Amino acid sequence: MSLTVPKSKAGGFFVGYYKKVPPDIALFCLGVGCFLVGAFAALSFGLATTTDDPVAASYIPGIHFSGTYRALPYPMVRVAADADHPGGHTLLLGGQGKAGAQQAGQGLEGESVDVSGALLKRGSIDMLIVDTLEASKNTASAASDTAVTAVGRWRIGGEICDGKCKAGAMKPGAGLAHKACANLCILGGLPPVLVTQEPVLGANFLLLADETGGPVPRGTLEDFVARPVNLEGAVERIGDVLVLKSDWKKAAFP
Repeated sequence: MSLTVPKSKAGGFFVGYYKKVPPDIALFCLGVGCFLVGAFAALSFGLATTTDDPVAASYIPGIHFSGTYRALPYPMVRVAADADHPGGHTLLLGGQGKAGAQQAGQGLEGESVDVSGALLKRGSIDMLIVDTLEASKNTASAASDTAVTAVGRWRIGGEICDGKCKAGAMKPGAGLAHKACANLCILGGLPPVLVTQEPVLGANFLLLADETGGPVPRGTLEDFVARPVNLEGAVERIGDVLVLKSDWKKAAFP
């Protein structure tokens, strides 16, 4: 009695020491490879097209300004009007590294000053990284207007960043990947800013302060940095910079 074994319709079987891969396995591997290459290419394209453009930043060393110094909520200098800023211009000030310019401006509140350093600019955020800051040597120099104008109470959505990195010291200077750096900068005295989702009175960022107009206390905003957040408080205008005196008890994630 003989036993007939039917021929299997299954595909080939790959054995490592054979020199030839069965055609059906070779075709399967080629298909999987092409699929993976296409999937990763599509993913890369999707991430590239949906990531916000941080906007090109400029770094201009050796810049000098004269204006009026203001210490609160964070150091700034109000400079005279020019062709680009017919109503005058307010520059945020920062120190070297992850430090603010508070030390350099001690005793100069409301005084006419000469300040020099490197200008960081991205979008509407201008920050001067201070090399020198001193009382003006020009006795005829008139102080620029640093009057504060109240513009109402607002609830505004955006992302909290440190002003230095967002102004161009880092790229992109925002987002969760930048959270630890931003917190270190803010703890070092650099000004925190709320980069808004939509322009507010023509501005795309607001300088943040506590409810009294002073610097934000440590431990207040660290958890909110680099994440979408809604803040509420009184908004004031100092020159062409808006300041949000935030009620941090009402800060919330969308």
